[in-house]
Amino acid sequence: MLDLAQAQLADQMQRHPEQIATFNHIATLIEEVRRCWTPEDYRILQQRLGEHIERVDTLAEEASTRRKRGEEQQRRFPYQKNLRDPNAATKLTQDYQRAAFEQKLYARLGRQYRMVGDAMAWQLYEYEALPLYALGMNQGPGPVSRSKELGADAEQAAVEQFWQEHSAFALRHDYTNCLRIWDLSVFFPDGTRAIQEVKAKKSVSSSQKRKGRMVVELTTHHESTLPQGDLLVHQSYLAPVPAHNDMPTTLDLLEQALIQANQESIGFAANTYLAVAILDATNVARRPLEQLIQEWVQKTEGLIPSDIWPLHSVDVLRSNSEQRVQYPCFGAPYTVYPLPPRVVARIVTGYLYIHYQLNTAAITQAFRDRGFDAECLLGLWRQQGGKPPKKPPAHYFRLRRDAMTINISRLTLEQITFEGLRLEDFVDSIVALTEKQKSLTGSSKSQHFLQVPTYTDMEQIWRSSRQIITLSATETSGAEEHS
Repeated sequence: MLDLAQAQLADQMQRHPEQIATFNHIATLIEEVRRCWTPEDYRILQQRLGEHIERVDTLAEEASTRRKRGEEQQRRFPYQKNLRDPNAATKLTQDYQRAAFEQKLYARLGRQYRMVGDAMAWQLYEYEALPLYALGMNQGPGPVSRSKELGADAEQAAVEQFWQEHSAFALRHDYTNCLRIWDLSVFFPDGTRAIQEVKAKKSVSSSQKRKGRMVVELTTHHESTLPQGDLLVHQSYLAPVPAHNDMPTTLDLLEQALIQANQESIGFAANTYLAVAILDATNVARRPLEQLIQEWVQKTEGLIPSDIWPLHSVDVLRSNSEQRVQYPCFGAPYTVYPLPPRVVARIVTGYLYIHYQLNTAAITQAFRDRGFDAECLLGLWRQQGGKPPKKPPAHYFRLRRDAMTINISRLTLEQITFEGLRLEDFVDSIVALTEKQKSLTGSSKSQHFLQVPTYTDMEQIWRSSRQIITLSATETSGAEEHS
């Protein structure tokens, strides 16, 4: 929920000269990504992107050092009797607050720049979701800063070696949000691909080797066993061609909300299970900030009318574009959306704020209608008479059919909220998985699955991202005016 203090901080971030400059840089970089075709194109772009990332990462680290030093000075201040300046305490507080703000700002800019690296990754992997998902199943690599100079130098040397010896382009995972396992993705002239771990001083650990094997298993055999014992199963799903000419995705909701937000500051569009609201921070339509926040809360926290959501949902899954950039996962980034580059840059840098709501009751019912014993796990705390947990459960839904148990995690659901996946295609793919596994193993053996489905139709949508789709003239002009 967005309150006044959060809105004021966000407004302060958006008005900062560094954020404005970053918007313009990212808009230009996204245009350049979509014009990359040769290894040399990617090589030049990665060098330019790396300069931006390493600069803001270094500034973030310096601000972090000043913030920690400020915390220590504030802690020790009451015991320093020799300080005569009556304004010393105020100055310490101001220095600390400035350092904390700058640390947050530059860390935020680093994540935004890395969304351009994500676009490079998706293009280089030809928009095949599976290898990108597999390479993302790990913690983020962290910032590229002076404290990690030795490792960064080793990676850069490896990039140059692949180029000089093989004419192969090596994408640095540190320059992306979505690639989290190992250090480099190497693309050779003959079309082959490889992942590479680079160590400056020590050898690759057994844990890193295991993660690398998981990537190979999943991308080669489409199955891998997780440490907790669940079988991770991938299945690519191609939806039947619809009788009408509509695009098989819910991205039309995003487009509708974008156009309305350009006209009215706040845009809203929904179907029976997904609601999308957009706040245009550059167009407040002469309204006080407090009034705008009140209208926004009504759109995002209020009940969805029953004519839009026929099924009442006690537990609504909420997510937003800031979380998508701030806590990036390995799904399709906004930078590969089929939207004009400057509109994409506004989303990535926060000038367009998107809020998603997912109706869990509609999802549960959709599976029950297809013969599953379906349960939403978000409300288990309520059934047990406890309090809401600080973190959501590892699995959001549990499906049972015959002897099979399928756990649905955040990864799959984010394909619905962020990536435009239709609920009916999602359910059909789970049905196809159960039928396939039953034919292979029979129904008597108890099995636990965690599915990683990918959707051929969605991959086609991302491939279209190089072509600028036509939005209304007002939306395009609004993006240009902001620049």
